[in-house]
Amino acid sequence: MVQRIKSNRLAFCFMIFLCLLTGCGGNSSAPSSASEMIDARNSDGKHLAGTASNQCLIRYATGFTISYHGNYKVVTVFEPCHAPGSKRMATFVLIPRGTRQSMPIIPVKGTVVEIPVQRVVLRSASHASFFSLLGVADRIVGIVQGKFVNDPEVTELFHQRQIAEVGVGTGMEAQFDMERLFSLHPDLVLSWWTNNPAYAAHIKTQGAGLPVALIADTEENSPLGRAEWIKFVASFFDAEAKAERIFDDIERRYSALAARTRNIHHQPTVMNGASYRGSWFVAGGKSCFANLVRDAGGQYIWTDDYSSSSRPVNAETVMIRGRNAEYWLTQKQNLFSMASLAAEDNRYTLFRSFQSKRIYSNNGKIGPGGGNDYYQGTATRPDLLLADMIAILHPELLPDHKLIWHLHLPPTLSNGTDDSGVRKK
Repeated sequence: MVQRIKSNRLAFCFMIFLCLLTGCGGNSSAPSSASEMIDARNSDGKHLAGTASNQCLIRYATGFTISYHGNYKVVTVFEPCHAPGSKRMATFVLIPRGTRQSMPIIPVKGTVVEIPVQRVVLRSASHASFFSLLGVADRIVGIVQGKFVNDPEVTELFHQRQIAEVGVGTGMEAQFDMERLFSLHPDLVLSWWTNNPAYAAHIKTQGAGLPVALIADTEENSPLGRAEWIKFVASFFDAEAKAERIFDDIERRYSALAARTRNIHHQPTVMNGASYRGSWFVAGGKSCFANLVRDAGGQYIWTDDYSSSSRPVNAETVMIRGRNAEYWLTQKQNLFSMASLAAEDNRYTLFRSFQSKRIYSNNGKIGPGGGNDYYQGTATRPDLLLADMIAILHPELLPDHKLIWHLHLPPTLSNGTDDSGVRKK
């Protein structure tokens, strides 16, 4: 049986990859009409829950805060710029379900949401794993491009039609089917953050009066910061204590792995990315990818760049700087061999990584619907992503680790692939 990965998936996955590389930059998309104009971080709230049994602290993520005020809590989302003065995009006042009419006047303006929420719509498959870990996957009633979801529990619910398809169009430009969306009566719509109006499907949804929360996990500049957005999702289900336990385990495993590379004498040089429509997008030297390479005991070739965002670089510059890199980690959906890479540009054969056969793509785990799990499963398992990276750069440290999201490119195509990127089962 042959499963073809359609060309629109290439653009979709590549644009998500840019989101993964991005740290900050550009102007925010239009904020929610109900967004808070008072800095919730400077209000009278505490960063601990009102009850000791359900509290969390934000230790790595910079894109949101949670403050607690007796019988309500405030979740504030900030424009991704990794700075204390980041612009507020939206504020949510979360109150116990069924208490809206009896609640006294709340001195903080924002979108009021009764929790725990019962009906949620997702715009991105990449956030499904947060729900599964928290045990609330059954609260998802709709999703955009659900066929690309790789999370087993959410995939099963989608196939059983307990989760509806609410998207129209493909790739990053997919929009909400507003009629279908309204028919689901969601308590909350979760969408990914973008500063590009062409992809900002949430703006129309906000204008229609639905509560929309933007998740900017891919804008964080550390793998743990990205994973900590599970606490953001948990706040809408009053499940912070569970999220704290989950995250503590992730952090402990990640830190233990990073400690193994602390005394490494040789740090292999690493380049990343690939050419796309005439430009080569590289992650900034302070980006999530750069920090992942550092924690894995590598040296990123753009480490002298002080940006946490991705940026286009002309091919000639990449050729010069990347030619002597020991490893090349590339992100292209239809790439399964070095021969295919060389066919794009013969100059790649001059790269040290090409000649030493040290090129890895992120196509190691493709779901049954064609979704690349590199853009989904890594959100909640940065520890395993780090294990992948260490196994590539320092295989002697993790000799038994089998790569999950990365694929070591063979020199030529094997019987399991063909030139179009079709993988045979």
